[in-house]
Amino acid sequence: MGSGIIVDGKIYSGSNYCAGEMGHTVIVFNGRHCSCGRDGCWECYSSATGLILSTKEAMLAHPDKESPIWKLVDGNLDHVSGRTAFDAMRAGDPVGKKIVDEYIAYLGCGLANCVNTLQPDILCVGGGICNEGETLLAPVREYVDREQYGGAKVRTKICKAQLGNDAGIIGAALLGK
Repeated sequence: MGSGIIVDGKIYSGSNYCAGEMGHTVIVFNGRHCSCGRDGCWECYSSATGLILSTKEAMLAHPDKESPIWKLVDGNLDHVSGRTAFDAMRAGDPVGKKIVDEYIAYLGCGLANCVNTLQPDILCVGGGICNEGETLLAPVREYVDREQYGGAKVRTKICKAQLGNDAGIIGAALLGK
């Protein structure tokens, strides 16, 4: 999960040039172990890798190979992708819906933390999961609206990143310019 903070048109990097690593804020105390060494990082739950892990865990807890979620992957956990739970939800699978609802809550929790900490004008959701469009963004906005600090008069806009999954690589390329 990548993130960055832009202030007055410039990347905010902090005193150690590491600012903006929002994926490594903890949202689940003593949660999943993260590659950064901490436990419960937002990235472990809201990245595509986190969603895939959550999907596999839920499928193992519900091993009915005749259910839509298992049929989508031909009964093989190695075929699970970031789309599997969303596709299963659309097929009416209650396990898929539960996974998606939980994923939205984790994503919303982290975004609400960003809003409450930084009060940004806009938050753009990118990566492959942003292709879910309003199926993802509408409930995430509702979650953040409920969880953000009540005194805020101006609400942060949450939208799909225009560059989608290419935003990070294009941004990195522009840094060298």
